[in-house]
Amino acid sequence: CTGAVQERRMITAIRDVRRAKGLTLEQVANRCDPPTTAQTIGRLETQLPPEFVRAHRSYIVNIRHITKIEGNTVWLGKHSVPVGESYRDALLARLPMLR
Repeated sequence: CTGAVQERRMITAIRDVRRAKGLTLEQVANRCDPPTTAQTIGRLETQLPPEFVRAHRSYIVNIRHITKIEGNTVWLGKHSVPVGESYRDALLARLPMLR
């Protein structure tokens, strides 16, 4: 793998990003120990590829990992993430199957 291809694979493996106690945690699919960063979630949001969308003030989700949406909850496999009212329309607009 070239560096760019390997980096892309690593990014697409990220299921969601959440803010907790001043740190940002990247929840990687099939991984129990998420890496952390001192970056703000807002700053990280601007650096992620387009398949990542803000779902809540504390969460960014990878739309490729979304399996269903129920009310104000988005499911990424067995993992649920709340959807904030101010982010709902933008999130739904990014999901072509719901347009």
